[in-house]
Amino acid sequence: MVVGMRHFSRTAGCRLIAEGVETEDEARTLTALGVEFGQGYHFGHPGAADVWTAAGTPRETRTRDAPTGSPTEDVP
Repeated sequence: MVVGMRHFSRTAGCRLIAEGVETEDEARTLTALGVEFGQGYHFGHPGAADVWTAAGTPRETRTRDAPTGSPTEDVP
């Protein structure tokens, strides 16, 4: 199923993000299946809201420098 979703996302020109990645084994498996991005406790726990809403900080910078350590890129 994951490989099918990965194929569809690449064919459609989209990015696939795995959510709920909690262990190193899950992250390795997803990487082996070609999933480039992930989110979950394995990469870090949620941060305080004030970190995400700092005045004067562009959204792109906040997401890229997120304290969670999850792989992200600029999100519209």
